[in-house]
Amino acid sequence: MNYQKKTIQLIAIATLLRCLVAGATELGNDEVYYRMYAQYMQWNYFDHPPMVGWLIRLTTANLLLDSEFFIRLGAIASAAATTWLFFLCGKKLLDARTGFTAALIYTATLYGSIIAGTFILPDSPQMVCWSSALYLLIIIADAKAINKRKKGQLMCFGILSGIGMLCKIHTSFLWLGFLLYIILYNPQWLRQPALYLSGFITLAFFYPVIQWNIDNHFVTWLYHSKRVNISSGGLDPASFLTFAGGQLLYTNPVLFPFFVLAVIAAIKNKVPVVLSQRRILLFCSLPLILVAAVVSLLKTVLPHWTGPAYSGLILLTACYFSGLSTAKNADKLLVPKSLKLSLSLLAFICLAGILVIHFYPGTLGSQKKRKSG
Repeated sequence: MNYQKKTIQLIAIATLLRCLVAGATELGNDEVYYRMYAQYMQWNYFDHPPMVGWLIRLTTANLLLDSEFFIRLGAIASAAATTWLFFLCGKKLLDARTGFTAALIYTATLYGSIIAGTFILPDSPQMVCWSSALYLLIIIADAKAINKRKKGQLMCFGILSGIGMLCKIHTSFLWLGFLLYIILYNPQWLRQPALYLSGFITLAFFYPVIQWNIDNHFVTWLYHSKRVNISSGGLDPASFLTFAGGQLLYTNPVLFPFFVLAVIAAIKNKVPVVLSQRRILLFCSLPLILVAAVVSLLKTVLPHWTGPAYSGLILLTACYFSGLSTAKNADKLLVPKSLKLSLSLLAFICLAGILVIHFYPGTLGSQKKRKSG
């Protein structure tokens, strides 16, 4: 079975469908806001770094092709690239079949296919950087010593992390996961100058954002710190339940239980992945999810903030699926039933969303005159 060819076919079909959705729906309020990024180019903005604005400028040919499709084209291209990177990650972890399964799982998530894969958000280019940086971490995770080749990979990781932070600050959690792994399991790496040089490269890429905030009284930091400040107020169960429901929906309700099972299996050493790689995937996934969950107990947290963190869990789940099927029936189980169901659910959500947008008699949300229009 040629799983690489199957993955390319998957990307082609998914890209076509995303193009149809992108052209059939008007821009959302966030997308209109990011379109303004592209119109007024800066090194940073009130709440996000500049990459999404640069991407819109690129795909609209300097705003000459100013339609919904071309504004969203960067997200669609990013989703295609990210899907291919998931294939490469799965192939590196286990085999090509696992890579194809990882690509399927990512495509079946609402976050991967729609939130970041069709709508133009900072998450769209961030996912390309996150998945490619994660691919490098998978390669270097089990190295006991850093040779010349590993040093080069570390430098590339620093570059990709820096570009990812120009998309969204959440990319810093990749460095957090990497450092946690090093401190706990590979402390000898702390004596390697290449590690610090890689970190310096990331900071160098992110420096324009820092300087912009210095010049503008750290407005981005003040804004986001208020959003996640847990020192004021009390417990907010409704916020947590909304966050939990968002995690379930954005990752796909059919797939979410398998993510949980894969994490448990990985902790119990029951996933067919090298221990060091399994650890790096968990460290690059769980911290962001846990931090967001804790904050959601006290403050409102948007569900898509944790989207990139599920990358490692997607790969562990793909390996988990591979472990469930034997080599004898592998080709017969090209697409597990759970994945078929999750893809069907995603298609239903997309179709229902388009129908509601175009044919619902009225306006969804608040009906107050001051808040409409």
